[in-house]
Amino acid sequence: GRMTPSTDDIPQRESQFQSNVVMMFGVFLFLAGLALNAEMYLMDSWRTYLYYALMALGLVVFLLGLWSKGTRITRREPKGFINKNIAFFVLPGVIILSLAYQVGAGVQTVIEEQMTWSFETPSGDATQTHIILRFVDYPEHFISVHSSDLAEKLETYGQEVIDVKIFVTSDFGVTRGFQLAQIGPFTEWSGVTNYPAGSDVSNAPPWMN
Repeated sequence: GRMTPSTDDIPQRESQFQSNVVMMFGVFLFLAGLALNAEMYLMDSWRTYLYYALMALGLVVFLLGLWSKGTRITRREPKGFINKNIAFFVLPGVIILSLAYQVGAGVQTVIEEQMTWSFETPSGDATQTHIILRFVDYPEHFISVHSSDLAEKLETYGQEVIDVKIFVTSDFGVTRGFQLAQIGPFTEWSGVTNYPAGSDVSNAPPWMN
């Protein structure tokens, strides 16, 4: 006759299912972090450690699921409360971390600074005027812009000290990057802005270091 599964196998099957779910979720987190890292480098975006942290979290979650599954290979019934209910411990923790990420990561604020502007000899594209925007309160820090269009506008505007609005993106209080939003009364201009990035932040704003 047809054999029916033993009721003793039910706890093991349920625990193995939970382990598989945790392992699959870990793989998803790892691949998501890997894809975001690849996009960050391919698009030459501002660098952030969070995508590496996401990959590490995915690896930890996967290994927890693997550990939970491996401990019952030679056991008929899983031992230990955590081992039996691995998904109920791991998944809520990951959800809490995900909510924290939504709250603390990619926070955008607007900073207004007074800056002076001047022209310097172009170091790259000689077809564009090289503009140095220097912070009034932190004169050792500056941002460079290669734009003949903006240079003409600033000369026409005539004021040496101008108000500059900067969009700042931060992760849990650490600045990821920033973007010039308004220079004096101007919000649009053609050209290239050289934002300090990576380890080369010697001339970056003080809140970038």
